[in-house]
Amino acid sequence: MRASFFIVASTATVFSAQAATLDISTLATGTQFTKCIKTTDYETKKITDPVEVADYLSNGCCPDNFIPGVKHYNKYYGAQVICGFQDDGTVSATSKTSSGATTCTYNKCFVVNLNGHTCKDGSKMTINGCCPKDQWQADCKMYSKSQTLNKKKVNYCLSYAKSYKMEGTSDKKDDITSVSTLSLDNLYVYTPCTGVRASGVGSAYTLVGDGACQDAAGSHGTGALAFKKSTDKVATACAAACAADSTCTGYDTRAAGCVYYKVAIAKSNAVSTAYKCYKKGSVVVASPTPSSPTPASPTPASPTPASPTPASPTPASATQFTTLDISTLATGTQFTKCIKTTDYETKKITESVQVADYLSNGCCPADSIPGVKHYNKYYGAQVICGFQDDGVVSASVKTSNGATTCTYNKCFVVNLNGHTCKDGSKMTINGCCPKDQWQADCKMYSKSQTLNKKKVNYCLSYAKSYKMEGTSDTKDDITSDGKLSLNNLYVYTPCTGVSVVGAPDGTTDASGAVQAMPFLAAFAVLVSALL
Repeated sequence: MRASFFIVASTATVFSAQAATLDISTLATGTQFTKCIKTTDYETKKITDPVEVADYLSNGCCPDNFIPGVKHYNKYYGAQVICGFQDDGTVSATSKTSSGATTCTYNKCFVVNLNGHTCKDGSKMTINGCCPKDQWQADCKMYSKSQTLNKKKVNYCLSYAKSYKMEGTSDKKDDITSVSTLSLDNLYVYTPCTGVRASGVGSAYTLVGDGACQDAAGSHGTGALAFKKSTDKVATACAAACAADSTCTGYDTRAAGCVYYKVAIAKSNAVSTAYKCYKKGSVVVASPTPSSPTPASPTPASPTPASPTPASPTPASATQFTTLDISTLATGTQFTKCIKTTDYETKKITESVQVADYLSNGCCPADSIPGVKHYNKYYGAQVICGFQDDGVVSASVKTSNGATTCTYNKCFVVNLNGHTCKDGSKMTINGCCPKDQWQADCKMYSKSQTLNKKKVNYCLSYAKSYKMEGTSDTKDDITSDGKLSLNNLYVYTPCTGVSVVGAPDGTTDASGAVQAMPFLAAFAVLVSALL
């Protein structure tokens, strides 16, 4: 995984008159960096140490023994000054020599303050993003890299949390803000190591976690300590506003506008991965505990899932059906009935459907199904099945000596009613909008499974601008009280209106800070689960 940047021809320059010193930590994370840094300082000094800097030369290159920073390495946090960003978010950097004249195009460079992370020996990373040799924390993984800049090899490091997911969005166009800062909330990267915040003024803020901020008692603040809503939507602007208010203890980055807090922030409520809580000042960030794969770059650019077809059971006949309104069940609740197949394909989750008990052989009666099997990494139908207690998804039908038995494992409700189709209608229980009535920002696949000898149609859907939500560890998908955790399920971002928000009983969070998220949209992130 060697990253090649650009080889810059030597440009003779006298430094004694041009060099100056700078404390890079005084610059806000995301701020554009417009100087060249002494190469030895880049590799050996901390971001809080004064470093020697110089102006770019007239040809756009850096003077001898100076560099602009290393080129951003796709999907990873790396050095604390990174370069190559164009206004549309694409990363490119070049140097060209023609007729003996060299010109350099580094594009924009930005500060990414990683000082929140502490190396194993108690030290901080150097500006090139490295801890001392063999001093990386056990929950922090790394790669040693190098680029050739100004005819010299420059060493740097890439790092990511042992337990990771994809952060930010897959759309590069939102990486550079309207005020020409780098949005660390939007940059598509693996989860950083413990203590690294995604946004803030310099090292003034630390990422606490997903969702709204809370104090140790779980309160968002009342009375004199009540939170304050805003329409501030740029992370750096939120950080600056909080920094200017001595009573502000932190903020969260919800899409409707940052919410500012006054309580002593101790944790976040993790009700949604769509926004995050940041605490003013230094705090140790709790690291998630899912299993740790070696990051293989996920491939969710218009993925094309395969369509498995479980064997069809041969149920017994004559069964009594009753009616049920599935929307009365909280998202994540285990579903223990069989649904009339035609109702599953044609009715909304708010409409009464016919349901029946499982047969003694574990199968569903004729013309009914338990729900479709969860489809890996996608939201799908609003009742999904196949979950074992360890989160592994499996469903089977076996026939031996003429006797059929079914093992559907656990099924769960995933309410997607928060999403509105293009014609103003809501999805049917099988997760589908009417034909050609999907919103422009919502992508979908038409799928089917064979259940009870009949083809059952359903849909998979995900946001046009997506990332991976939840955690990669299936063991945390089922909670200790037997519910499906939508915060942990590893799926692509759901379509507009679907949110992982709300209490298990379907009520909104205790704080008005989360009222902006509609309840029915609240656990929809789960739907991708159909197989």
